[in-house]
Amino acid sequence: MNALAEQFKDAPVRFISITDESDKGLVSRFLKKKPIAGWVALDQASTTFRNYRVDGRPRTALIDKMGLMRGLIDPSHLTAADINQLIAGSLRLQQSPVDETARIGTESNAPLPLLQITIRPAMSVTGMSGGATRRQGNIWEIWGAGLRQFLADAYDIPSLRIILPESYESATYDVSIALPDDSEENRKTILRQLITSTFAVQANREMRDMDVYVLRPLSGSRKQLKILDDGNPLASVVRYAEAFLQRPVVDETGMKEKYDFVLAPKNETELQGAVNDLGLNLLPARRKIDVLVIKPIESH
Repeated sequence: MNALAEQFKDAPVRFISITDESDKGLVSRFLKKKPIAGWVALDQASTTFRNYRVDGRPRTALIDKMGLMRGLIDPSHLTAADINQLIAGSLRLQQSPVDETARIGTESNAPLPLLQITIRPAMSVTGMSGGATRRQGNIWEIWGAGLRQFLADAYDIPSLRIILPESYESATYDVSIALPDDSEENRKTILRQLITSTFAVQANREMRDMDVYVLRPLSGSRKQLKILDDGNPLASVVRYAEAFLQRPVVDETGMKEKYDFVLAPKNETELQGAVNDLGLNLLPARRKIDVLVIKPIESH
């Protein structure tokens, strides 16, 4: 263990040795004779051992960066490869040879689950592009998506209107949700609860002054969009504009119908021209808009 602690001293992993010995002086004298690398913690009430179901000692609990236990093994069996996989979020320790029972849901003839939720760090090789979604029966899946994308879906808010700490931006995840009630409303409710409990964050809606673009009728234009029952709403213009301009867009046209137009710009210049051809304009402005503010939940 000391050798592994030295090998990983510059890696994002912490070695913590825990004892329920009540005599701190005894522990200090022991450590002078037998140094232990990393932190040494005293838990006189044995709470840690009970929480991690440690019956015999020594045992090593492997905890990932989300606080989930990925294995409880004899420390003599711990390898550098195990620690590298733990850091990468891909550790899957082999089951004990004594327990040959397949995990629920992995059996070859397993029925589809009524309720099942999986959230894992995104796998680099899945055959699916990042952000891709799929629905099969009552199962909803998404690959390689960041927390911002989950929040936008769960709270029905454009991603540019989410105020998210930078520390949450880089990681991506694969998610699978199977629900007996797979309606959009129920799925979004469950997704909001999962975000709160998994990532330990709270989400609050606020009104904030922000730099935006406003969509308005083009001054002096005589262009009149034709109303079409199966046409496109101006919300599609807003989506394109936000994607190209990377700034929230506020629709101030007052036009709520569906219209006869097709919009497929390839860049910002084409977007501005296409919007003008519709008799509309995009202008930079400052507005107070509805945003979703994400903050970590403080532990007590």
